[in-house]
Amino acid sequence: AAGFADGKLGYDVPSNIAILVCALLQAGEDFDALMRIAVGCGEDTDCTCATAGSVFGIIYGAAAIPQRWIDPIGRSIKTACLNLGELGFFGNQLPADVDVLTDRVATIAEQCVLRHAAYGVCMVDGDCVPLGDCAELRGQALPSGNITEHHGDMALVCVDYGESGPVIASGQAKLLTISIEACNKIQLNCNLRWYLPAGWRCAQGTSGYVQVFPAHFHRPAQLSMTLEAGDLEPGVNRAVLELTIPGRPTVQLIPITLLNDSMQSAPVSEAAAGCC
Repeated sequence: AAGFADGKLGYDVPSNIAILVCALLQAGEDFDALMRIAVGCGEDTDCTCATAGSVFGIIYGAAAIPQRWIDPIGRSIKTACLNLGELGFFGNQLPADVDVLTDRVATIAEQCVLRHAAYGVCMVDGDCVPLGDCAELRGQALPSGNITEHHGDMALVCVDYGESGPVIASGQAKLLTISIEACNKIQLNCNLRWYLPAGWRCAQGTSGYVQVFPAHFHRPAQLSMTLEAGDLEPGVNRAVLELTIPGRPTVQLIPITLLNDSMQSAPVSEAAAGCC
């Protein structure tokens, strides 16, 4: 005991991992043996057994765990550290059981893979395959640079510039998809107002109103807005979408940055091409 007390901080981590690996290797597909070995090794038995059981379930599936181990415990989730008044009964945000929790974790993992496609893998016939080689998911990742996120104290606003990205040509319309998600657990009544360069207009009007419901009740509000450009600056053209909420003093400003694509879009004459 004195040796453990005088040991380095974090000692439990390497010992727990060693016990976990030992139990999994020795027990194989025998869940009973897995629990006996993990407990028999001592130390932090609640953590090592729980982790070993989780890894066992991932490898062999939940059906490989004998029912006699499940019956006394059940599949529901008990918690003593979360604010149940806020999470447990307000929109039922807590997962009802381990199956719902597993589905949520798997969904989040898939979203992470799609968002970070260059570093992701997917499962094909039980094998890990780089995302670039996975036909099922290839092309589903979010286009890099075409979606921007803007975090405010009340709302998360995402601007999708579309496949062509943040570019606009003189005399052409630019379709933007604006998604608004409530950061808190209350409904947002949002006033929207555009501040546009001279000669520009928004086809849907320069001001509007949208209701945004809490994420656990509804999907984010999604708006399609078309900007029609007048004269363009040679390089960067900027606009601002203002979001305000009645009764709150804060203002969220969403910058819209569009590059002048007129020169790239215009045909190049033979004489001009020859000069280059």
